[in-house]
Amino acid sequence: MSQRIANFTLPNIFYNVTGKEAEKLLMKYGIEGEFLVRPSSTGENAYSLSIHRGSRITHVKLNKNGDFFSIKDCDVFTSVTELINYCISNTGYLKEHNGDVIVLTRPLSWNVRKYDWNYFHPNITGLEAEKFLKEYGKKGLFLVRQSQSHPTDLAMSVMLGEGKVCHLKIITLSDTFDIGGGETFPSIERLIEHHRKVPLIMDKGSVLRLETGLATTKIFIPDIDMRIEQLTRTDRNGKTLLSSEFDRLQASESQRVMYTSQKYGKKEENSDKNRYKNIVPYDLCRVKLKNEGTLEMNDYINGNYIEILPYEFPDMACINKHYISTQGCLPNTIDDFWQMAWQEESYIIVMVTKEVERMKNKCTKYWPEDDEILTTGRYSDIEVHLEERIDKKNYIIRIFELYKYKVVDNIGDKSIKIGQRTIYHFQYTGWPDHGCPRDPYEIVSFLKAINEYSYNKCPVDQGPMVVHCSAGIGRTGTIISIDIITEYIRVQGLRCFIDVLSSVKMVRAQRSGMVQTELQYKFVYDVVAAFVRDRIKEYEINRLKNDIKILNPTTPNSANTISLTSSNSGSPRNNQSYEIPNNTTKSTEPSKFEFFTSSCGSNNGFQEMLHESDNHLYFSSHASPRDLRNSTESPKNVSINAFGEVMSSNHSSPFNHTPIEQRIQECSTIMNERVKLQPPPLPKRKNPPKEFI
Repeated sequence: MSQRIANFTLPNIFYNVTGKEAEKLLMKYGIEGEFLVRPSSTGENAYSLSIHRGSRITHVKLNKNGDFFSIKDCDVFTSVTELINYCISNTGYLKEHNGDVIVLTRPLSWNVRKYDWNYFHPNITGLEAEKFLKEYGKKGLFLVRQSQSHPTDLAMSVMLGEGKVCHLKIITLSDTFDIGGGETFPSIERLIEHHRKVPLIMDKGSVLRLETGLATTKIFIPDIDMRIEQLTRTDRNGKTLLSSEFDRLQASESQRVMYTSQKYGKKEENSDKNRYKNIVPYDLCRVKLKNEGTLEMNDYINGNYIEILPYEFPDMACINKHYISTQGCLPNTIDDFWQMAWQEESYIIVMVTKEVERMKNKCTKYWPEDDEILTTGRYSDIEVHLEERIDKKNYIIRIFELYKYKVVDNIGDKSIKIGQRTIYHFQYTGWPDHGCPRDPYEIVSFLKAINEYSYNKCPVDQGPMVVHCSAGIGRTGTIISIDIITEYIRVQGLRCFIDVLSSVKMVRAQRSGMVQTELQYKFVYDVVAAFVRDRIKEYEINRLKNDIKILNPTTPNSANTISLTSSNSGSPRNNQSYEIPNNTTKSTEPSKFEFFTSSCGSNNGFQEMLHESDNHLYFSSHASPRDLRNSTESPKNVSINAFGEVMSSNHSSPFNHTPIEQRIQECSTIMNERVKLQPPPLPKRKNPPKEFI
């Protein structure tokens, strides 16, 4: 038992269902690796673990001996939760008799989408609820969450004041809700509204009136469109939920800055190294420059390490990302900048600004051009050579070769080379002077290119990615936050929860002011939504390729094959060929629209329209070739909105766009990303065992 045990939160693992009912639930609403724990048919106080295995369900008996649980007699655990955590952490611990490994990923979470109130917080514990409420401390502030003891019931956590929080169980039957057996209500909204007017009678005769619901910031990925629409909706006071959420971010930032030291950056000796005198790094996580010579040198540079903080933000523990957030170079900090890049073993530099914007210097040019050699470093011990420049639509890729020389007598000795490294420099040039880019897909494409270079061309143990704009907080924080969230989605899949507020908080905990404006905060949401759509398109392309090959296994470059090639040679979707079934013909008219018919979906076939614009392939389900030809819209009158939806230019007859939740369901054939909206009622259940409370 020397392996590591992860500290996962498993609030929804117990269901009072039979083995057959567990199989139906998992096959209909789960994906491979999801599981639930249920009573065993062998008797009282015995349990079984039911696991989705892709095409089948496997049941594993959990043995109970006194106060301990086990699967193998040699390993015992104090609770079912500890046992499950161990199985998740140690892949290969669970095996079938034939040696096949049984993989556990996460509990079945089909019921989390039943409630769409702003104050419903899915998949949080009572302790997490207390933490959220105490952060604001307002008496009467409340939230609703899933009960940990009864996953199909609810619990309400309410702030009492003086740092105390109480938890009330909401009994949830098929058509009614009540608190502790009191008056019943037909909806949770009616229950909340009632107790806003009629106080709750607490222990010892005290009363509690519900005041304000604490809005959740967690989003179930298939609901991201709906969530963004909610965030931008104006309330009776003319304020949006997005504004309130950003206010919460600002409030937590203010408290942190009060107790976090920034003394070193504000020293007089460092003032000329700060582009903006009030934007300096936190002392605790600032980058310190190393001194290879004998001269007494300052170790200061205006930069912070940005790491994943698993103890404070446990949901992010699965991500392996690290960054340096720094300001744009000044003339006197170029040497320090390259010293930092070398000593930190960085291979990727991301620049999110032009050198000059609105006639103001935003960043001093710190790289050489074609035939130049830049000699830099604190002891002139580094040479930078430009090997290649690749111009894209809204960004530039520069490939530098760095040569490091030994410092002898406080100067770089060019006869003793001690290291060499290739640096990939990405400069985004499309960020407007004010606001954010109009098309979030540009940032999706930009980050995709960065990560492709990082994963394919850089060593696994590379140092932090260096990211900077001008001040190193606004655009820089936006890019880093987006990259962290999208990486989380890549790791967890399209059925996960994300929390933009918590993600930005984590970044701000390490550098003040990251994601500087409300507009940038909204842009994080927009780009994440665009990333999700782009991810789905990739799945759909894979599914199309797979289905078409099955329907018509012709050889490439035949008459039934169309090659979709972008005008941008750097696009990751270039030169992909898709075979067309015999009953579908390619139009000979010069158009960017092509059609395919797939057997997936309905009995009549699943029809999709592909549109290639700005190097993105857009899909609109259920738009057939006949529909387009018979419509009054010609391809030139069709445009793509910010989320990749195909729209009419006059908006009189837009093409219907399939919601994300349905598209995730449609591409489940390949990716097992199944999502359902209305689960059936669970069988009546008894109280859960104490091991799950």
